[in-house]
Amino acid sequence: MEITDEMLNAIKIVSPAPNAVYKICGDVLEPVFVSPDIPALTGMSDEEFQAAAGADAMGLVIPEDVSRVVAAVRKCLAAEKAADVYYRIYHKERGFDWVHAKIRILGTRDGIPLLQVSYTNATMETDIYRKLLNRSAQAIYVCDCATFEILYTNVTARKYS
Repeated sequence: MEITDEMLNAIKIVSPAPNAVYKICGDVLEPVFVSPDIPALTGMSDEEFQAAAGADAMGLVIPEDVSRVVAAVRKCLAAEKAADVYYRIYHKERGFDWVHAKIRILGTRDGIPLLQVSYTNATMETDIYRKLLNRSAQAIYVCDCATFEILYTNVTARKYS
């Protein structure tokens, strides 16, 4: 379905925030619309956010997670159904934050696919677990089983590193 300006404006009004619409140009996610509350997810001002992600939203994704996001976008486009992905984005104050993105095909604009993405700050969702783990006297490490990349260490583990 071809998305008109009127349809895009209606989507901006009725879509739950935070969300964005992106034009897919290869592996580039070019922002068409970004809800006003998204820069706050990164701890950045609107100007800082625009500089970091104005031409390609992938500029905010931690490099080690780019392939995971690209795979989710490709899966969504190929299967023509929604996809979910958890990944890390740069955060001005904390270094990075985890986000949960729900991706769906919106339609096309000038024959180019448009995706609508709804975001949740997954770091905030998991803060209660992090607080519990940080109170443990046990050293706790969470790593990716395939790459052995360390994704999380509690306070006790960091003391021994």
